[in-house]
Amino acid sequence: MLKAISEKIIHQTDLEKFRGSSEMLSDQNSRQIGLVISQAAATEHVAGQIVAVSESGPFDPPIDKAWTRSGTQLQESLKPHVPESLLDRLKNAIDFRNEVAHGFQTEITDTETYELLGLPVDAIQSGDRITMKRDPKKGATLFKNLIWRGDGLKKLHKELIAIEGELEKILWEKINALL
Repeated sequence: MLKAISEKIIHQTDLEKFRGSSEMLSDQNSRQIGLVISQAAATEHVAGQIVAVSESGPFDPPIDKAWTRSGTQLQESLKPHVPESLLDRLKNAIDFRNEVAHGFQTEITDTETYELLGLPVDAIQSGDRITMKRDPKKGATLFKNLIWRGDGLKKLHKELIAIEGELEKILWEKINALL
């Protein structure tokens, strides 16, 4: 029964060409994916705390929590409270996090995979990983592809840590201003 369900999912999601590739992820790559997702959540949590502290005093009525429903709404609510350059870095890092979290990961870097994805075969580098994410836009290609070279996931993880640190400084400045 499970095999039949799996086959149906593979067929309906147009992933037949990449069957089994998700099982080929190395432990190291899986760990990096988890670290990126976890760190992005921690970074967004601090951003949410900045919004909460900035928009509501201790005796104010509860604030509109629309910013808790999506990363985009959180970033919009954060705009007046952080420098634009930091907001841009957060947006870029979260966009990449979304590719990692919602994409289909594969480490296959053989010629056939690149050809199936419409990527130039001469671009293959050892250790490449590919993220394929369904593109919901009408008229768009079925999948949006992102190639992770070398330590790209580690760099994204470190950038999220750095952004969280800068957001924490802003948060503590706001908290101290209330005291």
